Amino acid sequence: MGGQVNKDFCNLIRDFCISNDEYVGSRMPGLTDELNKLIGDVDKFITKEFDEKSLFEYALRFIVHPLAYSMPLTVLECMPYHLFYTARLIIESLMVGLYEDYWNRDWAFCEKLSDAADFRMGSLVNCNGPKCDRYVKLRQGINEAVGWLKDELGMEPVDFIYEVYDTLSKMIHPITRMKCGGTISGAFGIALTAFAYETPPMRVVLQPAECKGDDKVLKAFYITITHTRLAINMLIYTWGSLMGKLSNEELKDVRRRIKDAVKTMRQQMIEH
Repeated sequence: MGGQVNKDFCNLIRDFCISNDEYVGSRMPGLTDELNKLIGDVDKFITKEFDEKSLFEYALRFIVHPLAYSMPLTVLECMPYHLFYTARLIIESLMVGLYEDYWNRDWAFCEKLSDAADFRMGSLVNCNGPKCDRYVKLRQGINEAVGWLKDELGMEPVDFIYEVYDTLSKMIHPITRMKCGGTISGAFGIALTAFAYETPPMRVVLQPAECKGDDKVLKAFYITITHTRLAINMLIYTWGSLMGKLSNEELKDVRRRIKDAVKTMRQQMIEH
């Protein structure tokens, strides 16, 4: 790109961000609040003393923290694919960190990182390979740590986390088969829907883009952010509880934020 082309492109992005900020503020002001809450939830733990052996703390500080701060820009540029990928990466990174800290507590960081290469999210809900006993016990640990959420979620806590992750995975893969009637979805399915019904459930035009007139994409943003925020806090609470890394007061604070996230999800279901 030449200098003028770069300038024009930057001006276009600026105009999109201003327009999208106004549209989000008028159509779904709660979206900004939830973004701020998610970032604030992550921020609370960045100032804590860093344990260099902890893969969970590493993920929280060096993966989740910067990705959380990228979310507002992703929304302002109306780029749902990027948000889905970001949210999926956040959830899986924390789960990998929890798995390694839980099973290999005293291992050096590099040893944990090497072992993590074999981690599979799907094994938490359906394991038929090696180390299944580890996945089963970690699943039990998560469900026990946040078992008080089961009735609120209508399912086991670890199943909720995996369902959020799996839904995000299906949307960023080219072709996937959804549970509902074996429907074909993924990026191809979403693009087809966009052409068939004209109003896409996510943008398939060039991105960045203008969100104006597309409430479906705002709803997708809102659901992704609220569900990801809940999953993050559930994993932080579980890690703090199982590993003894958080004080009772800190656990109470995370529990309060979990309840707030659940309340927001309920309200979201009523309104939409």
